[in-house]
Amino acid sequence: VYKWNNMANLASDCEDQKIDAVVHIGDHAYNEGLDDERRGDGYMQAYQRILARCPWFPVVGNHEYYSSEYLARYMDSTWENWKDVEKRGDRTVNTATSALGALLSRATFAGPGLTGPVPSGTSRWFSVDIGLVHLVALDLNLYFGTDSANATLKQAQVDWLKKDLAAANANRVAVPWIIANSHYPLYCS
Repeated sequence: VYKWNNMANLASDCEDQKIDAVVHIGDHAYNEGLDDERRGDGYMQAYQRILARCPWFPVVGNHEYYSSEYLARYMDSTWENWKDVEKRGDRTVNTATSALGALLSRATFAGPGLTGPVPSGTSRWFSVDIGLVHLVALDLNLYFGTDSANATLKQAQVDWLKKDLAAANANRVAVPWIIANSHYPLYCS
């Protein structure tokens, strides 16, 4: 949202096919809800050129919770609350009614885990295969005090992760690498 960002570099690398996807591990735009949502809008507008060409692998960070947002902007920009994408058999179909909706839908195809081997049903944690890599996004805000989630929500992520890793491990011949991502460290003393 500021003039000192690397959006032009990312856009150029996507256009030149130097990168295959963008992995973003949280704090997408600090306090997206500030300034009457203009900060979140500015972030998505700056990112739009990149997302039109490269798949986006967003992971939720602690700043997606701030400014009274409590994940609302993140969830909206990663399909969580969208109604223009639906599952039809084993295909995901974009039913967007506007160019912007179609662009954002295409750009966030990896976002909610709808394309992963074990769909999570949420963009808070999910996985997707990109080439030879199985990428796993985890929401560790549940454990670091940012989100005062209940035990049921924590258990849902653990249950999904066990299923997802079992499926990914069984598919190691086709997709040998498994990489887990989170905004917070996976281990912290």
